[in-house]
Amino acid sequence: MEEEAEGVLGRLFEAEIAAELLMGISKEIMQHHQILKFNLNGSLQREGDLRKLQNNMEQIGTKEISLSNVETSSSEHENSFIMQTNTLKATADSEASNLREKMHSLEEKLKDSETMLQNTKASMEESQEQRNILASEHSELKKVTDILKRNIAKAESKAESLAAKCAVLTETNVELNEELQSLRIHGNTLEKVSLLEKKLRETDIELQHAKASADASEEQQKANLELNDELKFLRTRMKCLEISLNQADDDKTATAKEISITATAISDLAMQLATERERLHKQAYIFINRRKQDLVHETRSTLEWNTGFKAECCGISESNEEALKRVDLA
Repeated sequence: MEEEAEGVLGRLFEAEIAAELLMGISKEIMQHHQILKFNLNGSLQREGDLRKLQNNMEQIGTKEISLSNVETSSSEHENSFIMQTNTLKATADSEASNLREKMHSLEEKLKDSETMLQNTKASMEESQEQRNILASEHSELKKVTDILKRNIAKAESKAESLAAKCAVLTETNVELNEELQSLRIHGNTLEKVSLLEKKLRETDIELQHAKASADASEEQQKANLELNDELKFLRTRMKCLEISLNQADDDKTATAKEISITATAISDLAMQLATERERLHKQAYIFINRRKQDLVHETRSTLEWNTGFKAECCGISESNEEALKRVDLA
C-alpha cells in the first residue's frame, strides 16, 4: 500500500511537474503569440503608413504638376496680358498719331479756309468799291448823256432853223438877183441898183454865215452822233462790267458760303475726332485697369493656393516623417 501510495504520489508529482512545464510552455506560447500579434499589428500599421506615404507622395507629385501648370498658366496669362497691353497701347498710340495727323491736317485746312474766307471778304469789299466806282461813273455818264441829248436836240433844232433860214435867204437872193437883172434891163436908177446890190451882198453874207453855221451844226451833230455811239459803247461795256461784277459777287458769295460750310464741317469733324480720341483713351484706360485687376486677382488666388498647397505639403511631409520614424522604429 505504501509503495502504491508512493507510486501514486510520484505520478502525481510528475503530473504536477508536467503540468507546470505545460503551463510554462503555454505561457511562452501565449507570449510568442502576443509578440507575433503585436508584430503583425505593427506590420499592418507600417503597411498602412507606407500606403499613406505613397498616396501622399502621389498627391505631392500631382499638386506639384498642378502648381507647375498654374505657374505656367499664370505666366502665359501675364505674357498674354503684357502682349495685349502692348498691342492695345501700340494701337492706341497709332490711332492717336493718326488722329493727331488728321487734326493737324484739319487745322491746316481750317487755316486755309479762314485765309480764303478773308481773301474772299477782301475781294468782295474790293468788288463793292469797284461797284460803287462804276455806279458813280454810270451816274456821271448818264448826266453827260442827258447833256449830250439836250445839245443834240438843240443842234438839230438850230440846224433845222438854219436850213430854213438858208432856204429863205436863197429864195431872197434869187429874187434879188432877178430883180437886179430886171432893173438893169429896164435901166432904173443907179441908187436903187446899188441898194439892191448892197442888199444882195448882205444877203449873200448872211447866206454864207448861215451855211457856215449849218456846216458847223452838221459837224457838231456828227460829233454828237460819234459821242452818242461812244456813249452807247460805254453803256454796253458798263452793263457787261455790271454783269461780270454781279457774277463775280455771286461766285464769291457762293464760295464764301461753301468755305463757311467746309469750315463748319471741318470744325465738327475735329470735335468728333477729339471725342473719338478721348473715348479710345478711356477705353484703353478701362481695359488696362480691368486687366490689372484680373491679374492682381489671379496672382492673389495663386498666392493663396500656393500658401494652402505649401501648408498641406508641410502637413504631408510631417505625416511622412512620422510614418518613416515609426517604420524605422519598427
